[in-house]
Amino acid sequence: MGWFNKQSEAADSSSKSLDHVEEFLGKYDRSGAGRTGYAMTLWGIHAAFVKIFGSLDDYYVADSSKKNHYITMIGNNAIRALEAGETRVAECNHAFMNFLVATKDVPRRELRGSIEAFADRIDAIVNFGKSEIDRVGEMEKEAKEFLASDAPFAIGTGTVRGAVTERNVVAASQIIINDLQKILVTHQDYHLYIIEQYARLRLESGIRTMLDNVPLFEVEFEVLGLGWSQNSPRGPGVAYIETIRPAIRAWCEATVPSLDPGELSLRVIGAAYGHFRITGKSHFDEIRRGYAQHFHDQCLQQGRHVDAARWADVVERLGQ
Repeated sequence: MGWFNKQSEAADSSSKSLDHVEEFLGKYDRSGAGRTGYAMTLWGIHAAFVKIFGSLDDYYVADSSKKNHYITMIGNNAIRALEAGETRVAECNHAFMNFLVATKDVPRRELRGSIEAFADRIDAIVNFGKSEIDRVGEMEKEAKEFLASDAPFAIGTGTVRGAVTERNVVAASQIIINDLQKILVTHQDYHLYIIEQYARLRLESGIRTMLDNVPLFEVEFEVLGLGWSQNSPRGPGVAYIETIRPAIRAWCEATVPSLDPGELSLRVIGAAYGHFRITGKSHFDEIRRGYAQHFHDQCLQQGRHVDAARWADVVERLGQ
């Protein structure tokens, strides 16, 4: 590699720089299976360049000291890579350095002749490198999903194995139901959880349709009181759900990294709530009906006949 040594200038003359770029492109063409490595390395250098300057044209109009500092930096990167035996990294840094010098600060669209052709080749190599980076990333993601396909994940007092699938969400829901049955001791605990968890979930726009099969009456939400919000103190059931939320999120993130873990974990929680409501429907409807009757009678005693009529409607419809 006689074209580079520690005593070389940060960049050669423009003519020699053009020769070095041509030499690099020839080596790239002859590298066979090694092209992928060259392309991915050059893409990384180019991506860092874009973060620093933006486009090639932005580089040309940048402050001279900033440009000189950058040229010196990638020249030093090439030296260090060469000393470490990383020939490909050294060659890519040196080639990109010389490419910048060879363009003579001429805007990209105005490049002509050999340097225009070289610029097109550099762009093509960078784009190929980006596609390979994406492909490798996709393979790593699939490998991560595969490795997690049978891994155990603790949810509450139980464990699910494998990824977030429909079957495993049902399994996780059953664990959550079992835990809730230990936490929700009284009818009041169950009643509060049914209403509060529904009220919190329906504030999430991406999950509202999941609640269609387990509706509540609007008057039931008044049990939470005026001014209730997601920041209000949590009842025991919702407090439990919040303690296991990080574990559910971690499960989603580890096994389905292609989806947003926050959104997916929220859907798991929504599915668990729906499963809870459906499996215990007759029991929960009886609890709701008992409380509706209590509030109806209370409203009548207080002379609040309109509210009493609303609660009477709940009593009647839950009794059907």
